[in-house]
Amino acid sequence: MDFLLRTPLVLYATISAAGLLMLACGSSGPPAAAPVQLISAQVCAQGEERATVVYVRNLDDFAWGDVAVTVTKGDLDYTKQVLELVSESTEAAAPFTNSLDFAFDDPGGSAPSKVTGEQVHERRPLHNFGNLASARIVVTTPYPGEWEGEVPPCS
Repeated sequence: MDFLLRTPLVLYATISAAGLLMLACGSSGPPAAAPVQLISAQVCAQGEERATVVYVRNLDDFAWGDVAVTVTKGDLDYTKQVLELVSESTEAAAPFTNSLDFAFDDPGGSAPSKVTGEQVHERRPLHNFGNLASARIVVTTPYPGEWEGEVPPCS
């Protein structure tokens, strides 16, 4: 009978000790994110007004993966997601020719739906690459990286 009374006590003590050990040895939160590093890039525009194209050149010696290219025109930022941009030393950059691929989501600027009456998010595309003020590139792989600068004419 004494054995039956001690078994729950021993079990409780063991579980409590294991819990305290896990708390003491466990991490204090999620792992720290890798620091964002500067990447080497060049962004330039070629052409006039609606015929303008944009070149995004990866000047690093490795490919960038999961890339967000953002261009600023006026006070609006338009973004295009790209799976990969290879290094300029591997392959010359092809121009971005379709400005409509760059867009921003306008959460409140669209009219309410005539059917449901709910506000609908609207995708607002960039109509042309003329007169871009700046560009920003954010890279996820091989490590978090970022570049930001002006968009001069290509030379």
